[in-house]
Amino acid sequence: MMYNGIMCFTIPGKIEKIEKGVATIGENQKIDLGLVTDAKTGDWVLHNNSCVIKKISEKDAERLMKILS
Repeated sequence: MMYNGIMCFTIPGKIEKIEKGVATIGENQKIDLGLVTDAKTGDWVLHNNSCVIKKISEKDAERLMKILS
């Protein structure tokens, strides 16, 4: 299979609320928690395509946001 140049990009975000396996990040971004079942309100996570990929520390989230801004 040939690499087509498309890359995945994960974004840090803080979980504000969780309802029925869906996290709200920021004001109203809904993100599925199916891959990270131990996440809770207040956790920092990396997400992509409306799906949480993994939990990260607040320190790592701050570093990533600084790089991305």
